[in-house]
Amino acid sequence: MTTETPRSRFERAAWTAAGVVAGAVIGLIAGSLLGYAYVALFNVSDFEGESAFLVAYCFMLPGIPAGALGGGILAFQRSGR
Repeated sequence: MTTETPRSRFERAAWTAAGVVAGAVIGLIAGSLLGYAYVALFNVSDFEGESAFLVAYCFMLPGIPAGALGGGILAFQRSGR
């Protein structure tokens, strides 16, 4: 049996939601930085914004759910203490 009160469950849910949002933002930033580094390192063509599409679709978009998942898991674990 668990002895959690409804308030502590709400707090844990709130911290988890905040972790998901913060993780998504951090994942977006990390993805964009990795994408820009990839473009600079491998000299991707910038013809008609090709490098911007590469950064947006191949690095930033996967970074958002990965960061949200990691942030949510970390916040859920840390809020239980």
